[in-house]
Amino acid sequence: MKELLEITLGTALREQAAKRGGSEFLVFPNQNIRYTFSDVDKKADAIAKGLLAAGFKKGDHIGIWAYNVPDWAVVFYAAARVGIVAVPINANCKHKELAFILGQADINGLFIVDRYRYADYAEILYQLIPELKTSSPDSLTSEAFPCLRMVVNLDTTPHQGMYVLDDLIKLGKQIDAAALAKAEAQVNNTDLLCIVYTSGTTGTAILNLPDL
Repeated sequence: MKELLEITLGTALREQAAKRGGSEFLVFPNQNIRYTFSDVDKKADAIAKGLLAAGFKKGDHIGIWAYNVPDWAVVFYAAARVGIVAVPINANCKHKELAFILGQADINGLFIVDRYRYADYAEILYQLIPELKTSSPDSLTSEAFPCLRMVVNLDTTPHQGMYVLDDLIKLGKQIDAAALAKAEAQVNNTDLLCIVYTSGTTGTAILNLPDL
């Protein structure tokens, strides 16, 4: 039996990108998208820099409320690279479940898609967080969710109070390679990587929460 690798997820991606950067890593044939290891590694760096530029630090929590889209995995790797804890949120979650997770998991940043099936994610957020309608993307203050300070749309549609992913990447250009390397060096393979909610003992059904 091989010994376990004492490395972080971010380091594992970087090593694979160095070994076989041109090989395909993520493939979405229906969208004609094919990411190589190098593609994911470079974009993870860019998003990680954006998170740092936005004031995020090791130990902060970001929620990923999306179905299986290409940048879901990239955001997860970006967070892991600088020690930010990812909180995957079921794409089927709506008002009650989302509000519970945003509050209980102390979500500091939230990544979303425009919609899933019949659900308009931006509209749901405006109902839960009315401050979004009058906030700029870098100045969100929510009374209901005081930890939350940023929302990013993985799609390209602009929404009031939210970044699109390209905006966050542009913001990260002020962070140089040395600053990213310093943040990455502070991450250990024993650090918390993600918080996963299930539909069982951590589901909201057993809590008898009121509908919102």
